[in-house]
Amino acid sequence: MATTLLLFVHNNKESVQRVDKLVGTDLNAMLGEKLKLSVDAMSFVLSNAIKNAPTLEAKKQMIEHLLKGFRFEEDHSSYFFVYDLYTAISTGNPKFHVGTNMENFHDKNGVYYVKELYRVAMAGGRFVYYIVPKPLPDESTRPVQKISYAQKIEGVPNLWIATGCIWTMCNNAHT
Repeated sequence: MATTLLLFVHNNKESVQRVDKLVGTDLNAMLGEKLKLSVDAMSFVLSNAIKNAPTLEAKKQMIEHLLKGFRFEEDHSSYFFVYDLYTAISTGNPKFHVGTNMENFHDKNGVYYVKELYRVAMAGGRFVYYIVPKPLPDESTRPVQKISYAQKIEGVPNLWIATGCIWTMCNNAHT
């Protein structure tokens, strides 16, 4: 009887692990699609909203105005960020001020994430994984993985939009 119980517990544990792996894979794909859809949709909307603006500067100002204060997710932790090449023109992150050139910013693994986001945006849109410092309640930080999706804003050279999430927060969203 004890052997049967141990076999049951062992097989049940393996089954739960297999289900968790399958759900995790599906959840990761779903969250990735959510990021992609939101960025692709906002890129399309911004492209149409600014197409008749007379100058590049007017287009940038319109984008900044349209996105100012826009946050999403239930806890308002997510936002879009828009760059002209490597310079922020709109961001919901107060650490990265509009006008800040981020060309030489890199994570602890040497990933020049703004350069990489620009590159993938201009190539039709893709995901970029990098490490960011996550603020903690005691005002310290800890390194966490972030995933972002970037897309070009059509009709304007070098303008791109992205959003992302801290990967552990994304993975814990279903719990």
